[in-house]
Amino acid sequence: MARILVLRETGSAARTMAALAAHGHGGLSLPLHEIRPLDPRPPGGLLAGLVATSAHAAPWLARHFGDSRLPVVAVGEGTAAALRTSGLREIRIGAHRAASLPPMLAGLGARVDRPVLYAAGRVRRPDLESGCARRGVPLVVAEVYDTLARAVGSAELAGVTAGGAPDGVLLLSGEQARAFAELAMRHPGLLAPGATLHCLSEAIAEALPEPMRAQAQVARSPEIDRLIAAIV
Repeated sequence: MARILVLRETGSAARTMAALAAHGHGGLSLPLHEIRPLDPRPPGGLLAGLVATSAHAAPWLARHFGDSRLPVVAVGEGTAAALRTSGLREIRIGAHRAASLPPMLAGLGARVDRPVLYAAGRVRRPDLESGCARRGVPLVVAEVYDTLARAVGSAELAGVTAGGAPDGVLLLSGEQARAFAELAMRHPGLLAPGATLHCLSEAIAEALPEPMRAQAQVARSPEIDRLIAAIV
């Protein structure tokens, strides 16, 4: 059994730790960020569809578009599951990469002058927006949640290292990679020399400082379930 450090915010961490347990591993929760919901007003006018690249967008989309029949494009199955749980329907699922979504969005709606609404995080990569711009897909953005750094207390650090440094760490975003690297530099006991940094993508591994990249292992596809399944 591997002891794996999970850095996600509390709600998401619980699901991830359950998935680790299902594969015979122990999860150690140490949230480095917290999610703050935002509630901007939806744009006026007709839309061709909706798009979400995170489960955190689901509550806002359900609140403002739960009764609509607009197609909703989700970046992957995890986001799609959150949208379904929130009551949204007409969901189409991408290939787990934001960069894969613009071709799907280009096919939404009969009128090309209707934009797609992107329910986004305030902190995000530009892949979806730049891809839509290259394809001429009209996109409007509503920032519906924010990701904020969270202070980690000494008692929390002592708790996750009580049995020794973790055997591995799940890194699911560039923000997590950078925040964990800074924390591990301040607290060397948090990262054992032989620990594996399980990265969801190559871009996340590249966000690590050079000395840590030797410990990175990148998922073959950016799916959390497959990342966890590959842990030995």
